[in-house]
Amino acid sequence: MRRNGRASFPSLRHFFRIAVIASALAACSSPLVVPPPSSPDTKRGLATPETTRPSLGTPASSTETIVPGPTPTPAPNAGARAIPRPAWRIVGELVNEAGAGQMWVATNQRQYRTRWRELTGSRARPGFDSDRQAAAFYHVLVPSDCPELVMLSIERDDQLTYGVFAPPADQAARDCSDIAGSHSFVVLIDRASLPVGPVDFRVTREFQLCDTCGRENEEVKAGL
Repeated sequence: MRRNGRASFPSLRHFFRIAVIASALAACSSPLVVPPPSSPDTKRGLATPETTRPSLGTPASSTETIVPGPTPTPAPNAGARAIPRPAWRIVGELVNEAGAGQMWVATNQRQYRTRWRELTGSRARPGFDSDRQAAAFYHVLVPSDCPELVMLSIERDDQLTYGVFAPPADQAARDCSDIAGSHSFVVLIDRASLPVGPVDFRVTREFQLCDTCGRENEEVKAGL
């Protein structure tokens, strides 16, 4: 176009408007992409349920299948040795007739007679040679619904002696956890198999009760 004999050209503003209109038309012709909504947990930086893992120590299942084995025959503890079976014999067993977790020892006929009657209520009792034997009364803690035990051995460690017990095989598979009774064993032990001098008789090697729950009754000292 010519004005007053001069060629006129569109202004830069005119070109800018054309460019804006062309860009808008191109955007309208492209498909609209909508981003997926973010969950509140993702916004807070927390893991989604698909990526959440259980904390350490949490089992995958609350149930566990335990296959019991036969009644164990434990080896003597380090520093201890088992007293051979001919040197001791069980002469009586009772359940829930004595205070749980107690240890009694008789070294003469009067003590033996008193303890036997206190435990059984009977005057009749097995023979006891107090010159050659000591009578040990083990009252072991047991669950109320699994009261049976097997006495496996008697061990001695220096001046300490104690019993070794285990549940029978048919009870090993049961859930027995409610400690509420005792299984008593009356055992005659040859003095020749025991340490000389003061001997600490304990129900089991490790104390069954806490130090404020009557633990002092689990061990007695006797002079042989």
